[in-house]
Amino acid sequence: MPGIAGVIGEGVSADSESVVARMIASMRHEAGYVDRVQYAAECRACVGWISHPDSFASRASGSSEDGLQLAFSGECFGFPASPDARGFLLDDYRRRGPSFVGELNGLFSGVLLDTKARRTLLFLDRYASERLYYHQAEDVLYFASEAKALLAVRPELRAFDQDGVADFLAFGSCRGTRTLFAGISRLAGASLWTFDAGEAATRQTYFDPSEWQDLEPLTVEEFESGFVDTARSVVPQYLQADTELGFSITGGLDTRMILACLPAENPDLACYTYGAAEGDTLDVRIGREIAGLLGMSHRTLRIDSRFVEGFADYLDRSIYISDGCAGALSTHELFFSEMARAIAPVRLTGNFGSELLRSMSTLKPVSLSDGLVEGEFASRMEGTISARQHLHPLSETVFDEIPSHLFGPLAVARSQLTFRTPYLDNSLVKLAFQAPGSSRQTPAAALRLIATGHEQLGKRPTDLGFSCGRQSPLDAARRLYSKISFKLDYWDKEGLPPRLAVLDSLRPLLQQAGLLGLHKFLPYRRWFKDELVDVVERAASGSQPWWKPGAATRIAAEHASGRGNYLQEINAILTLDAVERVLIDSDAERFAANDSRQSR
Repeated sequence: MPGIAGVIGEGVSADSESVVARMIASMRHEAGYVDRVQYAAECRACVGWISHPDSFASRASGSSEDGLQLAFSGECFGFPASPDARGFLLDDYRRRGPSFVGELNGLFSGVLLDTKARRTLLFLDRYASERLYYHQAEDVLYFASEAKALLAVRPELRAFDQDGVADFLAFGSCRGTRTLFAGISRLAGASLWTFDAGEAATRQTYFDPSEWQDLEPLTVEEFESGFVDTARSVVPQYLQADTELGFSITGGLDTRMILACLPAENPDLACYTYGAAEGDTLDVRIGREIAGLLGMSHRTLRIDSRFVEGFADYLDRSIYISDGCAGALSTHELFFSEMARAIAPVRLTGNFGSELLRSMSTLKPVSLSDGLVEGEFASRMEGTISARQHLHPLSETVFDEIPSHLFGPLAVARSQLTFRTPYLDNSLVKLAFQAPGSSRQTPAAALRLIATGHEQLGKRPTDLGFSCGRQSPLDAARRLYSKISFKLDYWDKEGLPPRLAVLDSLRPLLQQAGLLGLHKFLPYRRWFKDELVDVVERAASGSQPWWKPGAATRIAAEHASGRGNYLQEINAILTLDAVERVLIDSDAERFAANDSRQSR
């Protein structure tokens, strides 16, 4: 992000430039973005792009002398280091034609106008992590990287999609190509839509997950050895940048693996870790130590009173930026990303490593309170849960969970900076499909990569107590301690069951014993009970058809009194209330930045 937008079809004319300009303007989340709108009469298309300055997308977007126009969002890897990203992409198109898209490696979307051939290509990456939304009108296809761009020019779309809401209530995210908005859908991963003037559009995909699912599994030794070699060839590509490169380091395996793949001359990474207002989590302690070990700078970016005091504004902006995909419990991502952008415009992370390599998953039914959801919507929720397709486990992770369920925080972060993770590189994902089942249940491959890449990195235990080399009784005790402290942190910050409410009175004792605050530092459960209770009560007092009469206000009151923990219910109430206020009922474009608004 930001992204691309446009219109294609017989109803497109030069007058469409103002329409596309308005779509692009709605995606201006910070002053300083660069943008352009391009009309091609030969293709019956008008497209635009908006991006961070000096980003890959800004260098890839534009026109060539031979009548090719490209609007691009995201990044690709594997090209030689060069500022001429557009030249490489268009040269690939000239050589291969539309099939060039299948060779791209990265998270991206784009539209290419070939005015000589009177052809338009609309495409996105195989995971659909760089989203494209669309609405098909009678003679015009509207598309954009963000749904709000469609809402800006088609006000009749400002309505909830009932099945999309049911998905959100059931899983916390919309499934498949569904969205929260009636009449707006998402392109599926690996989509390649071709529009030739005067002919019907061809809507196809350039990649099928079965190509990876059907690969023969490797032995444990073959996989671990191949993983080490592949990771070492992949990671350096994600270190190439013409600007400062920030690294959000943690105490876990996923960032440690990246560091183990650094070239002999360490790049100048500005390391930082997200942390609490006071005290240090294991992420902060270990991240600081590891950065120092490698001679890199380190800063702790702390969440403080500014976030709580400005929560209502951060929530509304997060909802606007992410089209409602980043719920209330992800609001902190905007606060942290603004601080991270001040350090470096590019953020390298270890995101999705544990999902790809160690079977971690958060995609499961939310199980909201029986007394909250109205009967018809409860039935819709049951239907969407029972209709869920259980795919190949890794396919569900990379083609469903990551681009759908985990999209919201990613969208918010990308509004502020360029977001990079090597764990969705095509070569690493393809190799992961060949991992024997046992390899995705243990950290063995990760530990081997770390141990062979940097001996000292392997000796320092992770936040969960993993380290390389022979395991001693002390290592086992450390892992047990980590498990216990992680569970207590989870109960304290998020999931305290009513039968364990006594833990609230024991918090000072548990903190003194060092059993709280080691892993989690975002006390949303307590914020919604105390400092943010007024925000919750205002949202709960609204009337939305999916809540039973009076149920939302009752739940807000019970949470505030401490009689129950309704964190997930309050997340749903706050999120859908904000979507209605920000994106449906109001002039949502007031949340877009303009040249007079200063970046925060």
